[in-house]
Amino acid sequence: MRTQDLVRRHQPPAPAPDVAGPRDQPPVGLAPRGGLRRLRPVAPDIAWAVFAGLNLAAMRLFPAWQTVPFLAIWVSLTVIYGFRLWRLQPTILTLAAVTDTKTYDATTNSTGAVSVTGLKGSDTVTGARQSFDSQNAGSRTLSVGGYTVNDGNNGGNYTISTMTAAGAITPAALTVTASDTGKPVGQADPVLTYAVSGGTLFGADSLTGKVTRDPGESVGAYAITQGSLAASGNYIITFRPGTFTITNLALQNGESENAVAAHPALSLVDFEPTTPSGGPGAVSPTCFTTEDGGCVNTPYPDNANISAGIHYESH
Repeated sequence: MRTQDLVRRHQPPAPAPDVAGPRDQPPVGLAPRGGLRRLRPVAPDIAWAVFAGLNLAAMRLFPAWQTVPFLAIWVSLTVIYGFRLWRLQPTILTLAAVTDTKTYDATTNSTGAVSVTGLKGSDTVTGARQSFDSQNAGSRTLSVGGYTVNDGNNGGNYTISTMTAAGAITPAALTVTASDTGKPVGQADPVLTYAVSGGTLFGADSLTGKVTRDPGESVGAYAITQGSLAASGNYIITFRPGTFTITNLALQNGESENAVAAHPALSLVDFEPTTPSGGPGAVSPTCFTTEDGGCVNTPYPDNANISAGIHYESH
């Protein structure tokens, strides 16, 4: 046996070549799995592009078949793209306020019914209401709110469009009546009062200012007028005037000059001067007129306020 054969026999076998390459590397020519996953969303587009290319080639190679491939392209285009876009594109749902007019009531509520268009199938809209942009009287804008779209997708199947409308709130009518009152001549005026006799003051609304009367302090009747009494622009006031009466003080039957002297504001008429025994300057009335039409003949002492031609008037 030759020496070379002995050496070769005792050498360890050479390792076999790794034709698959490193174990952590994919085989040459194969794309990573992640790349395939990234292609999935556009797979229908790629498939349609290939399909359309084949049909175009068929139309080129076989002119007599042009109608069939042409229709196949457009039908496939409609199926893949048209239906998909219809399914993904939300439907427009329109909620429109309607014109409304009301009388002022200190709220923004409207009784108008919101117009709803664009619902599909059994979908519904609940709670839709319209309201004025302000509670105050004048030209107003109505807007929609408070609605819920019941489509099983929290309204996600629709693109919601709301539309406003023009409206108006007119002032409320209010009637105010002055309370009749008066006083004895020479006394201070009492507080003048009034009452709301028609309509309503809404919410926390109130009247401002005060009523007044025509000037004068003589016995007689005076009108009680509106004065500075006013309300906000949300009301139109109709004022009913009252009467303020100034009266005389009256003597009662049997009242003496002491009682008369206690009422210096009495008006005096029809007195006849006499020559009293009491001294110069004294006068003696012929009669004090009383409330019941009687006459009291009581001498009156000297008084600078009493002169000829006066007597006391009753109420």
